[in-house]
Amino acid sequence: MAILSKIIGDEVRANNDKVQKELDDLLIDQEVVELAYKEFRDESVFTNYRVILIDKKGMTGVKTIYHTIPYNSIIHFKIESSGVAGHDHVIYLYVYGEKDPIKIDISRGSKNLDLSQMVLASHICGLSIYEMKEPAILSTQK
Repeated sequence: MAILSKIIGDEVRANNDKVQKELDDLLIDQEVVELAYKEFRDESVFTNYRVILIDKKGMTGVKTIYHTIPYNSIIHFKIESSGVAGHDHVIYLYVYGEKDPIKIDISRGSKNLDLSQMVLASHICGLSIYEMKEPAILSTQK
């Protein structure tokens, strides 16, 4: 299934510690990766301060676009589940000054959906995810 996901482009949950090390030069002091999804070469990273969308361009992936969305600029968000015969879950981030929402596709699976909901809600509502129920869900799965 993991090989198929890489071929068709489903985002899969990435190892938080590995992503933290890969982005070490990009992250600011005290910034911690709380959740990350990887799709082929692209990544969606949720830290304790912001959402980082990493878009690698071209055949070689040498050109990279980093899109940072601070939590305090997100007005609200919407998460669309895949349904019975649907495709991936979709997260829509509505950001100040943007007409259209920013769309993040994540693979099917309720744990991914629930965790994404928890991380976003905690930061947008001003809570720490570590103060919320079931913080063990944040540990890297594998």
